[in-house]
Order: sequence, then structure tokens, then C-alpha cells
Amino acid sequence: ALKDKVTLVGTPDFGLEGCPPGWYRSAIIVRADDPRQDLADFGGAVMVCNEANSQSGFAAPLVAAQEAGLRLGRIVMSGAHSVSAGMVAEGVGDLAGIDALSWRHMLRLDPWTESLRVLVWTRPTPGLPCITAFAHLAPVIARCLAATIEALPADLKADLTIRGLVRIPPEAYASVPDPMSRSP
Repeated sequence: ALKDKVTLVGTPDFGLEGCPPGWYRSAIIVRADDPRQDLADFGGAVMVCNEANSQSGFAAPLVAAQEAGLRLGRIVMSGAHSVSAGMVAEGVGDLAGIDALSWRHMLRLDPWTESLRVLVWTRPTPGLPCITAFAHLAPVIARCLAATIEALPADLKADLTIRGLVRIPPEAYASVPDPMSRSP
């Protein structure tokens, strides 16, 4: 929706495993005690999503489900990744897509995640970028953001798990599959 209205400034790099710098992917999580081992085994399952315009919580898991030939039951919107994970842990839903960075922090901070496991990871896509409506300022903003990240105290950088700011070409964002444009 913002494609022709904003300019990419840069994308934070969180050093996510299995992803190029600045890219991310989603963990499709299920309850640890769920006996199903493959995504294709979840036919008719309830998927919990944070919101319908989320790449990591909605689009990426739907594309993975489509590629696995999976027909989900219903989709429940939760409003937040942590709520989605909690709903799966409580048995309200069967699976949820959680972005890799949120999942990393949940594992570190939320003991209840021990009742969950990653069923499968989605394919990497470009991470959420910093953008501006002022195209002429994009290079200046990028330099300021990169310098700010670099100047963060080491303990804060470690806590945030941020490594820097990278430039990902706009074409990489435009090539991300849209599950709503695919045939059922």
C-alpha cells in the first residue's frame, strides 16, 4: 500500500539464523505435545494470526500452507504475536506464525514458551524497513540511523540483538509472494 508513497531508508539487521542480513522469517509454532510433525498434517487446523496485514504472522504462514497443499480450518486474529503464541499454548489455536525476532525474544523472556515448538520455518523475506515520505532525506536518515545503531551501548545492542542497518533493494520487497493473490 505504501510502495509508491515512501522511500526505503534501510532495514535493521538482527542477525537472524537462516536469513541474509536484514531479512527475517517466521516460525510456525505448535504445542510441544502436538503429535503432528509436518505442516501438511494440519488440514482443518485453526491458525492464529496477529493481523491480516502482517507478513510474518499472516502472509508467510499462508504461503507456506498453500505450498504444502494445506487447507486450514479457520483463521483467528489475535492482535499481537505474543497473544498468538499464548493462544496456541492454551489450545485456542493449533498453529501460529511468529516472526523470528519476536520468537527469539519470547524464548528468552517468556517461560510458557516451553510448551511450544517450531514445526517449520517459512522462507526468508526482507525485514521490516525504515521508510520516509521525504525521498530526498532518505540518505541522511540512513546515515543517522546507522550511526545511532553503531553508537548504542554494547549491552543494549546485545539485548536488542541488533547488528546494524542494511540496504535491501526495493525489488526484493516487491517479489514477496502475496497469499491473497494465489488461487485457493
